[in-house]
Amino acid sequence: MNFGEWVRKQVTSQGRTVAWLAKEIGTNQSVVSRWRTGSIPRTEYFLKTCTVISKLSHKPVLLVIQEGAYCIGVLFDVD
Repeated sequence: MNFGEWVRKQVTSQGRTVAWLAKEIGTNQSVVSRWRTGSIPRTEYFLKTCTVISKLSHKPVLLVIQEGAYCIGVLFDVD
């Protein structure tokens, strides 16, 4: 699963839309949609997105960052 698909799944499972997420992180929907085609998010948007997902899912932000990083091929070990 790539980052964009992971983001879509996380957001929609909490009853939100990709358009809602884009507004929350301060960008437009097309930027978020490009992630589903394999584009890698800018660091700023990656961190903002993970923070929003953390709040929505009530998961620790570092766990969400780790999950998101894995989706873009980065192993991020927080231990």
